[in-house]
Amino acid sequence: MRSGQEEIKNQIQAHVKSQVDEIKIHVDGCIGKIEEGVQCVKGKIEKVENEVRRKIKGVEEKVQRRIQESKGEVQEKIGNL
Repeated sequence: MRSGQEEIKNQIQAHVKSQVDEIKIHVDGCIGKIEEGVQCVKGKIEKVENEVRRKIKGVEEKVQRRIQESKGEVQEKIGNL
């Protein structure tokens, strides 16, 4: 009787191990997909950051240009006094 119980126990353990291994494989696959998604999002974020930096630089240049123009106009008006 003991050997029959031992055999059933071994079969159950083998089945459980097999199921656990399959679950691990599935989870690893899910993690891989999530990591790919994260990398994709990081790439998009970097692209947006670069675009924002470019636009900020453009605005800064326009502001500096307008400051210089205004400064020149003020100096010209002072000179005309």
